[in-house]
This record gives sequence, structure tokens and C-alpha cells, in this order.
Amino acid sequence: MQEEDNIRLVIENGLRVTRILWAAFGFIPLIFGVVLVVTQPQDGALDTRVPILLCVLAFTEVPIMLFMRMRTMGAIGLLAPDDFRTSGFAPVTELQAKFADQRYRVATLISLAFMESITIFGFVCSFLTGSLLWYAAMGLFGCLGILMFVPQKAGFLAQFEPDERSTLRRIMDW
Repeated sequence: MQEEDNIRLVIENGLRVTRILWAAFGFIPLIFGVVLVVTQPQDGALDTRVPILLCVLAFTEVPIMLFMRMRTMGAIGLLAPDDFRTSGFAPVTELQAKFADQRYRVATLISLAFMESITIFGFVCSFLTGSLLWYAAMGLFGCLGILMFVPQKAGFLAQFEPDERSTLRRIMDW
């Protein structure tokens, strides 16, 4: 029973911290938008090639981000050593829960950082060109990406084998 209580605490605290970090990342695009509206960037004499290059760079980050997320979560199997990967046994240990929590948090932070960088590219393009449309388009895309990665129980459970998921659902009352 002590082990189950420890596992419950690890998972609940881990998801809480990850949700707080997600909320912080979610407010940053709003702050950028307020800065742009308040400062009202002047028309830039910049050639549009630089903003288009930043836009292309921003959207090529998406597949890289997805690859890194899968790798971190253990779906590709390049990161986690076999000793720490979920083993297929129904009992879930506290060490497995801690490692899964760390993987999930890191994968979520990687995803949020990449989505935030798209928003930052839009912010920079708006300042360089003086047009808020760049931030509107890229900021919207970045915000939608951030909304896609809301920390969820299902995302955390996806790291485990089916029999381990049922054990965790029983422990967590999910």
C-alpha cells in the first residue's frame, strides 16, 4: 500500500508541475501580443525574404519537434535504457513512475518550447516588417500547438504497456 501511495504522489505531483509549466508557456504568446500592440512596430524597410525564411524555418521545426517528443517518450527507443523502460510486467514500481514522469515532462517541455519558438519567429517578423499579420499567423499556429500539448493522463499512461496501464488506472482511480 505504501508503494501505491508513493506512485500516486509521484504521478499527481508530476502532472501538476507539468500543467503549471504548460500554463506559463500558454501565457507567453499573450504577452508578446500585448507588446506588439502597445509598441506598434513601424513599417520596416526589410526585404520580405527574411520573414519568409523565418516562417519556413518555423514550420520545419514541427517534424523535428515530433521526432524529439517520440524519442523522449521512448516510442522510438533511442533514449531510455532497457533497464528503465517499462517492462511489460503488470506491477508498476515507484522508480518506473518517476522515470515516466520525467520523460513525460521533458517531452512536453520540448514540444512547448518548439511551439513557442514559432510564436517568437512571428513576433520577430512583425517587428522586422511592421506588419502584425506575421505574428497573427505564426502566433495562432504556435498557440494551437501549445493547446495540442495540454498535459493529460492519457499522454502519461501511453508510456506503459496495457497491463501496466490498468494497474495505474486502479492505483490512480482513473
